[in-house]
Amino acid sequence: SYYRGQNSNQDWGSMVKVDDSGYVYITGTLDWGPSGCATIKYKPNGDSVWTRVLYDVAGSDEIMLDKNGNVYMTGHITLMKYNSNGDIQWIRRDSLNNWHISTNAMRFDSSGYILTSGQADFKGGQACVVSKFEPQNGNLIWRGLIPILNGKVFAMSIDKNQNILVCGTRGNNNIPSYYDYFVIKYNNAGNFIWERNYTSTGQFTTDWAYDVTTDDSCNVYVTGVGDPGGPFEIVTIKYDSSGTQKWLRTYSNSFGSTGSRVAIDKSGNVIVAGYNNSNDIVIKYSNDGTELWSRLMPDGGYHPAFTLDSLDNIYMAGGKVRGSWGDLQVYKYNPNGVLQWQLIYPGSGNTGQLPRDMVVDKNGMVYTTGSGYGLGIGGTGVKMSTFKISQVTGINIISSNIPDKFLLSQNYPNPFNPTTKINFSLPKEEFVSLKVYDMLGREVSNLVNERLNAGEYSYDFDGSSLQSGTFFYRLQSENFSDTKKMILLK
Repeated sequence: SYYRGQNSNQDWGSMVKVDDSGYVYITGTLDWGPSGCATIKYKPNGDSVWTRVLYDVAGSDEIMLDKNGNVYMTGHITLMKYNSNGDIQWIRRDSLNNWHISTNAMRFDSSGYILTSGQADFKGGQACVVSKFEPQNGNLIWRGLIPILNGKVFAMSIDKNQNILVCGTRGNNNIPSYYDYFVIKYNNAGNFIWERNYTSTGQFTTDWAYDVTTDDSCNVYVTGVGDPGGPFEIVTIKYDSSGTQKWLRTYSNSFGSTGSRVAIDKSGNVIVAGYNNSNDIVIKYSNDGTELWSRLMPDGGYHPAFTLDSLDNIYMAGGKVRGSWGDLQVYKYNPNGVLQWQLIYPGSGNTGQLPRDMVVDKNGMVYTTGSGYGLGIGGTGVKMSTFKISQVTGINIISSNIPDKFLLSQNYPNPFNPTTKINFSLPKEEFVSLKVYDMLGREVSNLVNERLNAGEYSYDFDGSSLQSGTFFYRLQSENFSDTKKMILLK
């Protein structure tokens, strides 16, 4: 779905959310003439329910949904609330000493209060600003200020104890024209607890912290970009709850690299997403900082959208470079870093896509929002673009008749080139995995990793990306496991 504001030709979606009924909500920026924001609610089939536009607010960055269906939006100078019908409940244009507060992150705490972070001009410089608002009417409860010379705030997280973490970049105390990584911790009453900084080893440093998150033990993880004097590198740091650095890891290559997102999976592993001039990047570290694996997605190169699903599968979306334009490309990796599928939505002519955010719903549907280039007035400019993607699994239901027993059949044809069918039967509903391994026992493909109803199934396996050889495929559930051999001849 695409949206272009009236007389606007530079529009983009910033964030997407999905409710439990499958309704989709996006917010984004209208940046042509008087800048503004648009917030849109879509039905599950993509039809628009309502669209709300507000001008002279300098754009919109984040959107949240509460349990009553209300929608909250924050932009550079505005915080507002709509009800489920799109009616405005309140608008707050935020300022500090007559200077606008540029807000770029928003979260609920455990009591449903709204927390925002951003920066504002303050006493001849800038201040990191964290604010707490009452959700019913938008009244300010408290505000916390920390000076950050020449600084900018990029992200916020709330830990298990309701403490607030913000990260960004600030002028170096000795040389203000150079920049240091920072992360600041506040308690839920807005009181400062600690600040930590990182400075690269390079002579002229440009260090920016783009994202921050926490785990169940209130450890803090921050990622961004460091400037060691050579190619830029992804810098990821773990602090404990008291601000003591536990480890620091860097990742780079000859192109230079930037970390843009960080997340913690259910096993406590650290997932970092980033990019360089040519690729999108994902790195997985153990909780002690050991690099488990990294992957490069070719033809990327700008702040990829990134998320995890409930099974800790990893999704990334970016713009696949095609000349001076880009196709939408979406990747899914399993927790072991094995590529599950890649989807490319091709543009045509002078059109392209640049996703900025993505989410996976409880049914496994994938949603992205961002920019559609070459789609505005006269075939130029940018529209807000939103995609709903059904995951490709290759699995087909042969029969819903309930089998008598678990069964994994021999693939056919066998040998094969390059496709073959793998059939299996489930006598009851189970969580099932179907994986392919090489002769050394290394997993080469994760075909099925989901809960299936009782029935008979067929999977169309495509081995075109593999070399000729002998492989093993294994079906595993709570009560059954079987492995069979197949041969790929090219």
